[in-house]
Amino acid sequence: VVVQSDGTLDEEARDELQRHIENVRILDRGVTDDFLREWLAGFSLGVDLSACRLFIPLKLVNVVARFPGRRVILFDSDLLFLRRPDAVLQWIDGASGSPSVFYGCGGSALAQTVRAMGFEFPRVDPARFNSGFCGFENIFTQHDLVPIFQRIAAHDRALFAKAWSTEQVIWSVLLNRFENVLEL
Repeated sequence: VVVQSDGTLDEEARDELQRHIENVRILDRGVTDDFLREWLAGFSLGVDLSACRLFIPLKLVNVVARFPGRRVILFDSDLLFLRRPDAVLQWIDGASGSPSVFYGCGGSALAQTVRAMGFEFPRVDPARFNSGFCGFENIFTQHDLVPIFQRIAAHDRALFAKAWSTEQVIWSVLLNRFENVLEL
């Protein structure tokens, strides 16, 4: 389990996480910012990550950069399961017939805006996608992120700073590369 601090985890919170989650790895905001600057050296996203809402650098770019080739589950800290997530457990176990990607439903108010930018969403519709809970194999690199960021920046650079769901839209673009997708 990896926990990304947004910069507000104090020592007491860190200690509590370490008591409750065996072998938890807690990433500090400053260390992550430095890591991402190095990972993106030589690439231009069309926007400075420091000008983006925190979900974009911490929950999207950081995950892509830190866990290449790994199966990843993004799980927001405010989630609670009311029943056993059998489809997710099958995905974790790599069960035959399990989806390539799973995600919780939700939606982005930017769905129409990103469609107007020419993005297509045959399997993961941003109007129904929520990045608060999803799982996928991280096959992505800077080469996947850069054109998406640049297209959004060319349309409206302010979306990176203003819209909280821009991160979800970018995930939708990326996850549409997978064939077998399950909306939970």
